[in-house]
Amino acid sequence: MIRGHYLPQFYMRFFGLNEKQIARFDKKTGDKKIVSIESFCCKKGFFALEEADQIPGNHDIEILEKLCASEMEGPVATILKRLINNENLSSLSEEEFSLLLSWMSWIYVMTPSKKKMLDAGCNKFFENLAHSSNNELSNLIEKSKSKNITTEEVRQFFLKNTFQTKNSNKISILFNSLDSIVNLLSQYTWKLCKVKQNEGFLLSGDHPISLAAQNLTDPVGFENAQFLFFPISPSLLLVGLNTKDRQGIICKITEEITEERTLLPNLLTYAKSERFIIGNHLNCFDHLSKIHKKEHFQLFPKFRTDEKSNKSYFINY
Repeated sequence: MIRGHYLPQFYMRFFGLNEKQIARFDKKTGDKKIVSIESFCCKKGFFALEEADQIPGNHDIEILEKLCASEMEGPVATILKRLINNENLSSLSEEEFSLLLSWMSWIYVMTPSKKKMLDAGCNKFFENLAHSSNNELSNLIEKSKSKNITTEEVRQFFLKNTFQTKNSNKISILFNSLDSIVNLLSQYTWKLCKVKQNEGFLLSGDHPISLAAQNLTDPVGFENAQFLFFPISPSLLLVGLNTKDRQGIICKITEEITEERTLLPNLLTYAKSERFIIGNHLNCFDHLSKIHKKEHFQLFPKFRTDEKSNKSYFINY
């Protein structure tokens, strides 16, 4: 069963009721229920999206899982746990924060629609691989077994060999754009916001990185966005401010926020997600059920389409 999201299990657990379960809201149906994290997010496969038996061959999983687990997801899980425990960005080194930005860029880019595009390239490659020998891939497999493989080797191999389809140009652009995104994010000013106890909660979704301008109706990208919101847990929010001077400051002081200031990131989470919203209890979706029925202007009176109202709220960040 293909799941239309890219949310690693370690990230889901930060929002779970416990280590095994999470609350999920389905925008398509309006349903909310408790689901198993393992059933909702398969662990096998590079994108954590497909059951292992649906991926042709096993050799690709060895390499890609190693790349994802050892080079990015494992270290990022440790980084996010430290932020949750210490509630302070100063607990991270410059290298760790850079890795976090790289991972955030990846999960922002890897939407379900782009996943389908990549699948088309991957499936064609695996079909060809079944009918031909590939010494370069064999060498990578051996290196993987001996734990002597680098991220760049795998990246270059798949850029060069994997995506020989009509989508290959789009896919190359997708991969190569990640470096430029990380460069832009490194120029943002960053701070942590902690939700005051018993004063609201944060939601996440299948597209957890939200970008916004002061006018919520404006289309945005990393270059022209003024704000970036990334919920780390139900009580911890990473905020990026795209300031004119591009200082690239990492704020050492964590700011406390009230329930009112969780409304914007939660509404953006709903708007940006393609289908699924996640939280740590079913009651947190009560407002979303009404949003699903097109009542969000009554629920969030500050989020109207006039620019003046939007600016008056954004100034709080």
